[in-house]
Formats: sequence, C-alpha cells, structure tokens
Amino acid sequence: MRNFDMNETKDIFWDVKDVVLYENFFNTGIIGNDQFHRTYELVKNLSYNLQYLEFISKALKRDTHSVIRTELIKTFVITGISVIESILYYVLKSKNLHKTEPFEEIALINSNEKKVNGVFIKVETRLLKKLEENKEVEMNLNSMLQKTEKNNLLGNDHSIYTQLNHLRKLRNKIHLYLIEENLDHDWNSFNNNEMTLMKKSLHKILFSELFNYETEERKNLFDFIE
Repeated sequence: MRNFDMNETKDIFWDVKDVVLYENFFNTGIIGNDQFHRTYELVKNLSYNLQYLEFISKALKRDTHSVIRTELIKTFVITGISVIESILYYVLKSKNLHKTEPFEEIALINSNEKKVNGVFIKVETRLLKKLEENKEVEMNLNSMLQKTEKNNLLGNDHSIYTQLNHLRKLRNKIHLYLIEENLDHDWNSFNNNEMTLMKKSLHKILFSELFNYETEERKNLFDFIE
C-alpha cells in the first residue's frame, strides 16, 4: 500500500471548517422550547451535513469525470433539501404549526365486494375515537412547505417556495427506480442550474432572522454557498 505524505493527504481531504463552528451557528436559532426538545441532536445533524456540503462544494471545483460531477451535484441537492426540511420542521413545531389530528382510528370495517355496472366495488368504514389531546401527524416536505408558505415563514417573496418545491421533487431521485418519463435519469435532472438553485435556497434559510449571527461571520462560514 502506498504511503501518502502530509501534503498529499491534505490535498485529498482539503480544509473544511471545524464542525464546532457550524454548531455554534445553529445554536443561535435551534433553541429548545415547550414544543421541541431534541435541539442537541438536531444541531449535531445539521452541522455534520453542512460540513459535508462544504466538502462537496470543494470537490466540485476539481476536474473530475462528468458523471461523477453530476452525482456530486445530486448529493449536494439531496443533502441540502434535507437540511432545509429539518429546519422547517423545527420552526413549524416551535410555532405550534405542525399538523395534528383530534381523532385516532380504532377499527376498519370492510364490506363484501359487489359488482356495480360491471365493476367490483367495496365499502370501507373507519371508526374514529376522539382524543383528549390532539396527536401529532407526520408531515411530509410538501405539507411543510405549504404550511411555511401559508404563514410566510420565509418572508413575502414567494419565489423561494416555488424553488423549494422544484428541489423537493428532485429529492425523490434518491430512489433510482422512480422514473416518470422517457430520459428521466440523473444526467438530465442534476446540473449547474440545480446546484445554483440549491445554494440560493440554502442562503435564504441560513441568512434568515431565525439565526442570531453576525453578518460577516455568517458570510465567512457559508462562503461555499455565496
């Protein structure tokens, strides 16, 4: 096995910012409250993934095979939208805007099949019980974005919501078998436009008033999305 000297090792892994710097940033906005308690774990996960995004952005500056570049952009987009989703989840929970349900299902009753106009049908009846306290319902990213836009949580510029919806659909590309139309593959789905759009969306979130962080320090921390 070949031994690398220090200069070669540094050239392979580059210099990414210490994850603690990202933790310090997220700790200014991801703060525990009555609605959300797992801030320590969330800050850790967000910081790990921002450091990873920084690493990918540096990797994309190097000359590499065009297919590898496409997959790096895909990874950047999917990781980026996961970061945004996690922050939106925290905001919605903290503001008590998360979707809840006053009932829970206790039984599902099915009728026998019956042929009507040549088509077999059946009836399903759900029995629901009223809860003493509403229970939280898991929200997908689409629901989160709808709630976020309805409450203007990212400001009055609604173009950001259009951008995030486009990126949300690309996030489904993590499932390699989900092919909706001819030529629907990674090469045609991820390019510099998607990379730019992801960076703009991250910038909108990370430079929002949610985080109490000095502007110049924030620019230095997130220079890879500027």
